[in-house]
Amino acid sequence: MYYVYEKTKNYFPIKLCAVNEITGKIEGVLNGVTICEMTGLLGKTLLGEFSTRSIIEGGPLVSGNSIDCISKMVIEYDKKKYKKNLFIRKHGTSMI
Repeated sequence: MYYVYEKTKNYFPIKLCAVNEITGKIEGVLNGVTICEMTGLLGKTLLGEFSTRSIIEGGPLVSGNSIDCISKMVIEYDKKKYKKNLFIRKHGTSMI
């Protein structure tokens, strides 16, 4: 989906990956997108901020039942998107 979002006009994807620092294995991934409804001059004003939203489809995908991993990825996502979106919508959480 990252590449689909990347090629879609006014869509700006973000991807995060949680890696275990000891084993080096990937423990979780998160894919989201920021959608800007207003572009050009209007998009650079306050109206642009009120027409921008961020969506995490399907929620983070994590190994096991690691609530800690989910929390860290969502917090990191929120840090990257805070103050740039009217709201962030999260859909579900997946466990593998």
